[in-house]
Amino acid sequence: MLSCLFSATVDDHSILLSVFERQFGVCDTTLSWFRSYLSDRTQSFHVNGTASDPLPVSCFVPQGSAAGPVKFIAYTEDVSEVFKRHGVQHHRYADDKQAYVDTPVSDVPTARVTLQSGIHDVGGWCSSRRLQLNETKTELIWFGSKNILGKVPESELSLTVGCATVQPVVSVRDLGVQLNAELSVKEHVSKIGSSCFYQLRRLRQIRRLVGLEVTAQLVSVSAFILSRLDYCNSVLAGLP
Repeated sequence: MLSCLFSATVDDHSILLSVFERQFGVCDTTLSWFRSYLSDRTQSFHVNGTASDPLPVSCFVPQGSAAGPVKFIAYTEDVSEVFKRHGVQHHRYADDKQAYVDTPVSDVPTARVTLQSGIHDVGGWCSSRRLQLNETKTELIWFGSKNILGKVPESELSLTVGCATVQPVVSVRDLGVQLNAELSVKEHVSKIGSSCFYQLRRLRQIRRLVGLEVTAQLVSVSAFILSRLDYCNSVLAGLP
């Protein structure tokens, strides 16, 4: 799982407009609208009731704007071409990227080279977009049965990302779902149980004050309990 940091320069808006035009066919009046939206903006800072002089904003998009997330997704859309060029499967969500390959034990060294080559080129792509690959938030996990994972030497399991060596972890968090190396979902079930019991203990403190009926509604209707059980519950299918 790769993570990117945003490092902006005066060229960011030009790059974004170029991506709109080249990747999405945005042109003429629509492109001019985006250029106008990004240009000639200023901002000031307020500290203890004192405001600074307006400063020109030559990068980023307005904080909290509805168009901000869409623009970032468009800005990073063509990173998919880098993964495809290396034959690496991938997922993208906002500024997070996941790259993965499937391989038999005998081809683990080849898979590592493929991943490292792809990640290296993603780092180059990040630089071309004024982004920086965040090595400290990059995680690596190998999935397989305990028997299969035990056949792979530890020296063959790490990856080099930039100047850092990323060691494999036993579990990762993917959009709220905890995945472990053996895909047993034990960590995820344990986390759900802990979260639900915490909420139940909180409700226990007020149960006598609000009565049985209200307590039941808090458990079954509100976001306290059932929302945690329902979230991504398809990963629980088939479990004992």
